Parts: sequence; C-alpha cells; structure tokens
Amino acid sequence: MTDNVTHPQEPPLESWKEIAVYLKRDVRTVIRWEKSEGLPVHRQMHQARSSVYAYPSELDAWKVDREPRLNAPILVTPWRLATAAAAFALTVLLSFVTLASGPILTASRAVAGEGNSGVVFRQVRFDGAERTPFAQLSPDGKKMLYVRLKEEGPPFTLSIIDLSSGQEQRLVDNFGAEGPTNSFRWSADGSKVVYAQQRRELRVISSQGGESQLLWSPSDSEVIVKPLDWSRDGRSILAAVINETKWTTQLATLPALGGKPRVIVSGKLDELADSGQFSPDGKFVVGRRGEGEDAHICVWDANSGQEFRLDRPAGYSPAFWSSDGKYLVFVSDRMKTLDLWAVPMAAGRPAGVPLRLKQGLGRNTLLTGFTPAGQLTMLVTGEGTPPDLFVLPVDPTTGEARGEFAPLAKYPTEHFGPRWSPDGRHVAYTSRKGQIRMPSIFVNSADGEDEQEISNQGYYIGNIEWSPDGQQLLFAGFLRNGNVGIFRVSLDDRQITPLHLGGRYGTGYAGAFVNVQWLPLARKLMFGKITGNGVTEIYTMSNDGKQVERVVEEVPTSYWTWPSPDGRQIAYRQGQDLRLLNLADKSSLTLATLPQGSVVSGPAWSTDARTIAFTDTQRLKVLSATDSAPKVLVEAPEGYEIGGTSWWSGLTWSPDGSSVAYLLQKTSKASGAASELWAVSAAGGRPRRIAVAPASHPVLSDAMWLSGGKRIVVTGNTATPQKRLYEHWVMEDFLPALQAAK
Repeated sequence: MTDNVTHPQEPPLESWKEIAVYLKRDVRTVIRWEKSEGLPVHRQMHQARSSVYAYPSELDAWKVDREPRLNAPILVTPWRLATAAAAFALTVLLSFVTLASGPILTASRAVAGEGNSGVVFRQVRFDGAERTPFAQLSPDGKKMLYVRLKEEGPPFTLSIIDLSSGQEQRLVDNFGAEGPTNSFRWSADGSKVVYAQQRRELRVISSQGGESQLLWSPSDSEVIVKPLDWSRDGRSILAAVINETKWTTQLATLPALGGKPRVIVSGKLDELADSGQFSPDGKFVVGRRGEGEDAHICVWDANSGQEFRLDRPAGYSPAFWSSDGKYLVFVSDRMKTLDLWAVPMAAGRPAGVPLRLKQGLGRNTLLTGFTPAGQLTMLVTGEGTPPDLFVLPVDPTTGEARGEFAPLAKYPTEHFGPRWSPDGRHVAYTSRKGQIRMPSIFVNSADGEDEQEISNQGYYIGNIEWSPDGQQLLFAGFLRNGNVGIFRVSLDDRQITPLHLGGRYGTGYAGAFVNVQWLPLARKLMFGKITGNGVTEIYTMSNDGKQVERVVEEVPTSYWTWPSPDGRQIAYRQGQDLRLLNLADKSSLTLATLPQGSVVSGPAWSTDARTIAFTDTQRLKVLSATDSAPKVLVEAPEGYEIGGTSWWSGLTWSPDGSSVAYLLQKTSKASGAASELWAVSAAGGRPRRIAVAPASHPVLSDAMWLSGGKRIVVTGNTATPQKRLYEHWVMEDFLPALQAAK
C-alpha cells in the first residue's frame, strides 16, 4: 500500500530487513506475504524510488488476524465484492463437534456470528471410514454406501452401514477387481443402488441385497461406463461413457428399467469431466469442462444438450444442485483460498451473483454429494504434514549457508520428482496437492512467488524432465487405456503431445516407460522400459523423439537407474548392491553393498561425468575415471548414516565440481534429531556442516545444488511416515434460502 498513515507515538520499521527481523522471517518471505496475504507495509514515494516502512502494532494485528478463527462467521458475499479475509481451515470444524458414542458424531451448531446461526457440521464416523475415500451418504442421511478396502488389495466389498446402529450389510462382493472406485450411486428413494462392475457393466441391485440386474453394457471393449446420478423421479440414470480409443467422454442418460444410452453432451476425454448431476426436476445436468485453472461449471439441457457455461472456475470438485434446485454449490480457489460458493439458479441459468459461503475449506477437500434432505457431503484427505521443498541460500565460493532453510512456496509442494530448469529459475514436479485425483504438473518460480499448474489432461504422469532449452517438459507416463509413452508438454499452450508411444503395459507395469532424463553431454534423452521379470531395458532418444535406440537389452534391476551425463555409464540397484555398468563393453562392477533393510540411496554424478559420488550409508566415496578404486571422503559418526532415498540422491555436487554436499541422518528416529546438510571437498579434507533441517520437516530425503551455486534445495519430511487418512463430513443449513425458511 502507498499512503501517509501516521502513528506519532510508534517508531516505524524502515526497511524490508527490519520488518523481516521483527517477524522472525527472511526478507523474501515478508515480501511474499505483502503480495499474497496483505501484510500491512507502507511506501513513501520519492522522486527516484519508493521506500518501505511498517508499524509493529499493525504487524501484530495482522498476525492475529491471520490465525484461523474459531468463531469466524459464514460469509454470504457477492463474488465480485468478496475480498480476502482470515483463513478458516476445515480443520477448525473439528472444534465445533464433540465426540459421541456410536458410528456418527453428534451434530453441533456454530453459534458465533449472526450469519452462522443454525449451520451444522458433523463428521460421519464408522468402522473403516478413515481408510476409504469412496463413500456416499443415503438420500435420507441415515446410511452410508461405501467401498470397504483391504490392505492386501482388491477385490473389495461394496457395503451399506446403518449410521445409528452400526449394522453393516455386504451388498456386492468382488467389487473393484480393477481397483477401488466410486462408481456407485443411490436411487433417490434409497431403495436401489446402481454400480459399475469391471468398469464395463452397469448393474442395479436392491439396497436390501439380492441378485443384481444388468442394466447396460457397451459392445465395444474399449468403452467404460461410470454411473453419476439417479433422477429424483427414479426413471433415469446419468452416466459417463468413456471411449479410450477415440479419446472421448459422453454424458448420457439411460432408462432405469434398461435400454440404450441417450447422449446429452460429448467432448474430448481430457476436456469433459466424467462427473455430473441431475437438477431436482430432471430438466438439467450440471458438470465440468476442463481442470484446474481452466475448469468451468457447465449446465446442459437434459433433452437438447444446449450448454450454458458459468463464467467462473470450478476447481476439481464437482458442482451439486441444492435439494430445492435454487442453488449450485461448488468450491473454487479463485480468491487464493479454497472456498465454498453457491450461485442462485432459475431455469438452468444463474439468477444472481455467486455467493461465497465458506472461506478456507482447505486444499485437500472434495465435495462428494448433496442429498435430497439438504446434506452437503465432503471428503477431507489427511496425511499429517506433507513433504515440502526447502531452499537454503549459500555462498557460491565457500558453500557456507547465508541463512536458514525456508519453504520454496506458500503452500506445501507435496511433490514427487522435482526437476530444476537448465537456468535454475524454475522447478517442475508432480503432485496431487492433497486431492483425490491423478497427479498434475506444477511449475514454481525459484523465489516461490509464482506457481502454475498444468492439467494431466487424462494422462498418468510419471517423472518429469526439462528440455535443454527450458521451453518444454517431458515425462514418461501412460494414457488411461494403458498405452505407454514419452510425452512432451509445451509451456506456452500447456498441450501434451506424444514423442514416442509403446503398447499397453501389463502385469506389474511390464512394458511401461520410466525415468526419462536429459543427458546434457550426450545431447539426448535416456529412459527405461520395465520388462516385468526384474529386468529393465535402456533406450536413448533424440530430443524431437524421431530417433529411438535400445542401448542396453538387460539391466538386472526393477528399480531406478542413474545414467552419467554423457550416457556412457549407468548406475543401478541390484538387490542391496549399487552397481555401475559401462555401456561400451557391458562390463559392470559393484560400487557398494548396503546392509539388509537399509535404503539403497542413489549416487550423484559430477557435471563433467568423470566422477561418481556414492554411499554405503557409513562412508561417502567417489570414483573417478582415472582411479582404480573408490576414495573415501567421509566416514559417518557413530549413530549416523549418509544418504537420501531410493529414488533420489542424498548427495549433490557443487556446480563447479569442487565439493560434494551430503545428508547426514540420525539412525535412531526416537532421538528426534534432525537431518543435517554437510559438505566436503571432492579432493578430500575436513567436512563442514552447512545447515540443520527445519523443525517442521526434520527428515531430509534428497538434495540438489543449483546452477550458479547460490542455492541448495532439499525435500523435507516428517519424522514418521504419514499414512493417508480420510474424513467424511456433512454440512447442513448453510444456504441463505434454507436458513430463511426455518
């Protein structure tokens, strides 16, 4: 802000540095807070430039306002007039309820704030609820239809549980043999259930059990079907019909007594979402086109297919009609927090401006339904503290830290396989961001200020890699029909195109492509192909995908491989051995043998490909092209280990090749000691500690020294593995019209 606010009895903080010291953060963080979270910073304009200042009292008030407030009222604010307010995380809902005996929590009413009166939050609890994301509340809100998952895997059971008595009924055995699924729906009166069997048969069964009846099955083996909704009058079923060969999705209705589907709308598989719901009168269908930043809510006439697109993004959660059809309810993050919204509707069109009902649901929240009884259901995914990327500023000459580890971005990255652009200005990674969906690609600027999401567009994305010019991303993955390939993503238009396609993967992902990497000295790509019998084939490919060559027929590993930058050697894991393969004569040698049960941490190649650094957990060693035997650089102190994870290395070379940085881990987790980042000269000498892991993420699992030498980036994790848990919530009496009626 630029103003002339005065606090005559309070001296201001007169620079970014003073503000940062007062808030106990670094300068980059407070600048980001000013831009994204309204940190009260003032500017005094001068002829040449402006200077910043802030008042401690205003900063203190901002910190208090920034904390989640237990008594925050429900917001009913026109979308265009809504402004950012204090975050109100869905976890706060836990404070509104009290644990009670029985399968379901006693409903509690939020009492603070006039707009909050009467709003009910409650968590649905039953045996197995925390282990399944696939559940649907019955129309009367008294039962739950859900997939009972087993740790040993499919097949599973589709069951119904009475939420009052806890009595469970097994409805469909051998359900989801192809994997757990949410392909089931209640009829409007709760007497029947429609579900997809083997993804191809649409079947109906009484909610009391018995024999199921085949409703419809496509004749084309490449077509799958997914039930979406059952009309209020019980006559029609809405389904998604997906053709994986033609790459299309159709939303269609089928007679509930059997018959062929009638198509309402068609689209490309990566453009039309396989979700939808009838309006209460059955005249319209709501769904979504696009994903992420490009997602929009669409309403179609159920007879003509005429489309009306709401002009606001919908995020990943589907939209739902209220029980009286007067609102569409959805979530959106266009205000920088994931919020609950409602738009008034009449005759399938907006009848007013959207209303923001609830701010800060949390990025791991997914709407799952809206019952005729007026109960909005949502799924909350909990994994404790997610992994995050942390940046440490270092002196490029000495390697000494110039600060502490700080999160790269505003929100946890919860990432897999981070890869930095050739110029070190951006990092790309895949993530689900806590949501129930296939991972998308995220690209962050190095300062954490900018984050872009690239939709997966129906592809499963494995690891990603940058093109040498930094204008494109590459990934190994596969289509929804199982066809594997190496794909290219344009950062200009975000479109995904295939570079090299293979066939379908088989059992154990046999035939899948993995671990695509750019080899800067060889000027080509390298990737592996899983054979399914503990062997991986290695291929090289030109950057345009036109020249593909198998360079190794059999590498005896089903794990990750680490090629040298010149493509002449490949390090790989075989059992507990870390081995090195020479591609010229196919000779190999054992670099290290690790203790049984320990992680075989990946090695790190110097940028000139002449030296490889590796560890056997107790010693850090290097082997150069001119050495006949490895040289020990560091021996771990008693009670410590050296290394990272089996995917990525806990070792990293300085860009000039003069030093190796490594992670030092405490062997006893009970001690609570954090990981430490150390460095040692590649020629040998006394190692030096650079930094200690942040308290919030005490276990570091990989490290990378970026080009330019000014930053080291690590992945931070919690001390104990985080198990994904699910919570099922119900929200009632939150719409203005429904409140007024009472």
